[in-house]
Amino acid sequence: MDTIAGPKTNEYPSACRAYDNLIHDIGTIEKQVAGVEISMAMFITVCHNSIYNTPRAGINIGVGCWGGDTIEYNDVFNTVLETGDHGALENNMLINNSFHPHVWLNNSRDIFRYNLVTADYAPIMLDHFGKEVDCNFFSQAASLEAAHKWIRRP
Repeated sequence: MDTIAGPKTNEYPSACRAYDNLIHDIGTIEKQVAGVEISMAMFITVCHNSIYNTPRAGINIGVGCWGGDTIEYNDVFNTVLETGDHGALENNMLINNSFHPHVWLNNSRDIFRYNLVTADYAPIMLDHFGKEVDCNFFSQAASLEAAHKWIRRP
């Protein structure tokens, strides 16, 4: 079992881009799908995509990711139709959903900024979150306070 964090070599997807795609009505047979899946990778750009009608995640950042990703200007809706274990990503309106981070790497520099969040903050197995949680609108002050508590300070 590999117990050392990070990639063993530099042979992994890096600096890749998913841009200007229309992805919909996927997962009709296999339910463990995502419109875009990022795993065992870093510095991935996902932008200007429309993703909808999925049984699970629209965009999923899986285990073994090493950060530096840019996810912006995507139109992702009508997802997580057959499961309930996914949240939403940066500069979004999270309607009937929350900032829902799972386990984060110790040296993560992730930023959660410019989002409108309408449900209670809901972390899973989290002892810290990346670099910044700022400029968000949480519908409940307690959720904002809870999200700020998990930021790892230098």
